Amino acid sequence: MKKILALVLSALLLCVGALALSACDDGRLRVSVLQFAQHGSLDNCYEGIVQGLAERGYTEENMNLSLHNANSDSAENTTAAQSIINASPDVAVGIATPSAYALANFAR
Repeated sequence: MKKILALVLSALLLCVGALALSACDDGRLRVSVLQFAQHGSLDNCYEGIVQGLAERGYTEENMNLSLHNANSDSAENTTAAQSIINASPDVAVGIATPSAYALANFAR
């Protein structure tokens, strides 16, 4: 699980670094997270994302962070992924394989 968390954080931080404040109109970075289910290890991934962003200076003042939880519902996961991608966030992160795949499919 630690390897997965490290991979998710690394990918997120690479995206954030590459964006270098490519932010929305109000100057805030837009980060959307899609979590497939409520589960302790998945919740830890989200908390790790929040912590990693905070360590790099991203707070509520300079970032819009939204969490969408599909509650283990594949249809909800797909709908949320499409909604997230249509909103064009600066960074979109999928926590758990179904959410990552759904976001990737709509990002094409």
